[in-house]
Amino acid sequence: MHFAMEATFREEETFWVIHALATSSANGAYRDYFGQFPGSWAQGPAEDALLLDCALAVHEPDLRMRLAALGCPPGALFWSPFQRLFAGVLLSTVWRRFWDVLIGESSDPRAHPHPRHVLVDLAFGILQGLREPILQCQSPIDLRELLEDFYLKLCDPEEMLDLLVQSEALLWQGFSRHEVLRLWDATSEKFTRFLWQHRNQDLALRPLVELDPFETAPHAWLTPDLVLKQVLPALDLAQSDLQAIPARALPQALLELIFSSDFVGLTSRLAALVGATWTGPSLDIAQAPPSSPDFNFDRWEGVMEKLPGWSGQAEEIFAAFRFGRPEEEQMSFTEFIMVLICCARGTAAQKATALFELFADAPRPLPELPHRIPISRAAQGLAEPQDEEAAAAAGPACVTLPPSKSPAVLEIEVWANDYGLLAGYVCVRSLWPFTSLKCLDNEELRRRGLPFVVWSSRDPAAACRVGELHLGISWAPRNQQKPQVGTLSLCVNRLRLFDQAAEMEALELPRPSLKAFALDQDGQRRPIVRQGQRGFAQMDGLLRAWAYQPFQSLSWISKDAQLNPDNSWTWGRDLLHSTNDLRMAVPALPRCREVISLQRCRQVAEVLVRRSSLYLTAWQVVQLADRCFHRAGHSFALLDALLLPGLEVPPQQPGWRRYCDESGRQYLDVTPQLSMVLERQLSDGGRRLRLQGLETLQLTDPFPDLSKILWLRFLRDGEESSCAIRLENGLGPLTEVEMDSDATLHVLTKEEFISCILAHPELSEPLRRHSYLALDALGALTLDVMVEWTAAQYLPVLFGDGQGLAVGGHSRFEDGAGHEIKVFGSDTIWDFLEKLKSACQVLALKLQRAEALSKKYQAVAGSGQHEVYAFVPPTSNPKDSLEAVVKAHGDTSSWQILDKDCTFQSYAGLLKHHGMPPCLKVQSGGQNCRPELAVEVEEMKGTGETDQSTRRTTEAIHQ
Repeated sequence: MHFAMEATFREEETFWVIHALATSSANGAYRDYFGQFPGSWAQGPAEDALLLDCALAVHEPDLRMRLAALGCPPGALFWSPFQRLFAGVLLSTVWRRFWDVLIGESSDPRAHPHPRHVLVDLAFGILQGLREPILQCQSPIDLRELLEDFYLKLCDPEEMLDLLVQSEALLWQGFSRHEVLRLWDATSEKFTRFLWQHRNQDLALRPLVELDPFETAPHAWLTPDLVLKQVLPALDLAQSDLQAIPARALPQALLELIFSSDFVGLTSRLAALVGATWTGPSLDIAQAPPSSPDFNFDRWEGVMEKLPGWSGQAEEIFAAFRFGRPEEEQMSFTEFIMVLICCARGTAAQKATALFELFADAPRPLPELPHRIPISRAAQGLAEPQDEEAAAAAGPACVTLPPSKSPAVLEIEVWANDYGLLAGYVCVRSLWPFTSLKCLDNEELRRRGLPFVVWSSRDPAAACRVGELHLGISWAPRNQQKPQVGTLSLCVNRLRLFDQAAEMEALELPRPSLKAFALDQDGQRRPIVRQGQRGFAQMDGLLRAWAYQPFQSLSWISKDAQLNPDNSWTWGRDLLHSTNDLRMAVPALPRCREVISLQRCRQVAEVLVRRSSLYLTAWQVVQLADRCFHRAGHSFALLDALLLPGLEVPPQQPGWRRYCDESGRQYLDVTPQLSMVLERQLSDGGRRLRLQGLETLQLTDPFPDLSKILWLRFLRDGEESSCAIRLENGLGPLTEVEMDSDATLHVLTKEEFISCILAHPELSEPLRRHSYLALDALGALTLDVMVEWTAAQYLPVLFGDGQGLAVGGHSRFEDGAGHEIKVFGSDTIWDFLEKLKSACQVLALKLQRAEALSKKYQAVAGSGQHEVYAFVPPTSNPKDSLEAVVKAHGDTSSWQILDKDCTFQSYAGLLKHHGMPPCLKVQSGGQNCRPELAVEVEEMKGTGETDQSTRRTTEAIHQ
């Protein structure tokens, strides 16, 4: 299949391609990307991002260290493109051609090192091609813009293929591939052991999803709302128990693998690292103090007694969330609640809302500028109700608000034609949601455009909808001291007018026009001057009404309007800018709202990133969180750390490194060593780097008997800073350098917090994936399948562990066991039918000596399509008498058809009705009767042996 030749790629085609790549037994190369079963960790993107990092360590160590210094290691930079298989990242034509190679390579059994290497090849080729520009980047924002610009310029599929071919030849067709794979194996093994405790946390909480903590209901799903409104109040804990979570620090050996720039010395230690003796994941458990200093096991056991439904899991949960050494073990209650919300049943937006409410601070005034991430509709739907003025400043909600009694800050008149027929008005109450640090370009304004309602009148009582104007707005203030002065940009994408008035039909073909007005200091509506125009009686970027000229103002004239086939209107020149001295009436910010601090956002990111299996250090997670949540996207980055002999301070320009290279002055790059110091000190929540000589860097003095200068250059709040520390003979006074800003001062509203999580797959995907934990059992389902061959004969097919025991002296194959095929709660009904046929085929081969029985199983395996029905007993408990069960079983109204696209766990509430073992009936969908299958699910989670009396009761029911 050649997608590059297709003009369009239909949605259903995409689905079946992804299905083949993720689950097909013939391919399945990307099974680790999407998870073979719901709730799986899906480590594929993280593993491939780590392989890319190891390839850079071998072939481009300087480039790798630069990415790490900027806080954008490959694990964070390419996890999302890998997860999306570069869909939406590359241009359409290039992406289709790339998928041709990706799909072809996924089915190649000789692909090295694995069938997914084309993703690593493309990413490596992109980074290597941008090597020099990346080395010159001075901030994560510069790096992000550089990559986005490259993706837009990569429009030739042949150029993309050249990148793939060159990267594949360099990485996998030479002797260096062995070094890359050895480093990959060592780092992956250590990261897997470090993440093992986080996986144990999820496994420990899985049973709680379907258990009622208060034992008041026979069955209740665990939801984020239940955790916040019932579980937490029942525990009656102090607010101090929800304090900061200490980061689980990575082992020193793993930090050396990540930050080492000397690959020659690193490879000599790989054998020792890989062959090190490990006694279990306890070696990687953080030794930092937990959130509450006295939350030991005795207190935890007492807390769990208030939740009788969960008390049986207390010891296992404590072991999963513990800190410290065995003799002083404690746990983090905050981490337990956060992971419990992640594993609950609900959407990603609902879980993000619960995390916000868990850490929300007291209401305070909102920041001066809106967040750079637009407010999503999902976030608006979960936010608390607001009045109209607050909604006008909340983002997309403002487009549907009718005109208010007070004049609008920005108003656009919509004229139906040149004959003086006014169609209506577009009223924008506030420019606060559209404020940005710089003027946006046409493409960005088109992407952020919103469908504003065209109202027939300014009077709120008489206003009705007469049309829709898709408009992009950008207000860039000159500075924060004067937010009312700046540049206004308007991009008109499309105008659609609804039913026209009767008098309009008698006129000529309407050609609409638009005129933009703003309020001056006196509260009067005045036309806005267009950029590059100067008109008579101009005042603060506004024209007098009597001096209005269309070519001087922000106007879209009728002669440039173009009618589209869908009866909408567009303009050739759709983007217009005002002068840079336009003075607008900027209203006051909305009232105080509950907010969450950036420090809390970092804690949330720590929990979520570990569940996405991203191979990042604790401080790299902090940098990722800052890029996601910071209002301007700023994050801390260590750019350079140089050790120079002598006390002479080089000039600041053109930079110390360049000065030393040009002048021949000796220096030692200690950026890797200082990065490990930062990881150890700042991951505990500190903001200051504490240095006392070279001992802090664990570095042998490279310039003995000489005074030295340690020069640091770093980014803090988007601004570059530097400092020089004097060292006498390698020693010096205790020096503290403030490397990070106070994260408690940066705050986000609930809508901003939810929108940031949903906009970044690194944080939202773990929430979505772990929603399926509620639908995933700990093991395979235990199924007792009876295939009806005739009216009085049944063919058994048993699924699940513990079902291989013979009954009545028969062999395990005659009882339908031993086929080693498992059914999971995440399997759809389609999957179950296919597995049932496969099991019958296996049993037919195993029972070749019993020819008659083998033919029966073979016939069942070759039967056609079936419909699946669930046995829904009456409201009265049918377990009271066997007669009631038989009577209900024979009633056709007691059977409900199941959707084949749904999973077993989708019907878990139905199948567990009154605690009865569920019974499914599978029969042919055609008129001719095919073999009928009656499936009895004895136990959805258990793995124990099936009771023989239950087996006899089941047979009696069917007979």
